[in-house]
Amino acid sequence: MPLVWMHQPVLPTLRTVGPVAQADLCSVVKDKWFELHPLIPPSNIEVRRRTATRMILSIQARSNEADSPVIRVKVSWDGQWHDGALEMKTHFTVSVLDDLAA
Repeated sequence: MPLVWMHQPVLPTLRTVGPVAQADLCSVVKDKWFELHPLIPPSNIEVRRRTATRMILSIQARSNEADSPVIRVKVSWDGQWHDGALEMKTHFTVSVLDDLAA
């Protein structure tokens, strides 16, 4: 499922390979929820969660000519919020998994 590009409202949905581009995978909204950022929310996945969340996502950049290797990312949120960035790192983590073990 495609992700939302950073600055999506002013950029085309399809991008040219080469220039740097960033997509937002997920976020935590203060005093509300954890949220995934697909371009089109699927009906079979809850994209907003108000409780602690742990998931492993497989991510791949795809194009007509080539695809990137698949990477696996573990996302964990304990349901808590803190205004400090350093303190928030104890509540919300995103890490790339080196192997197939979860």
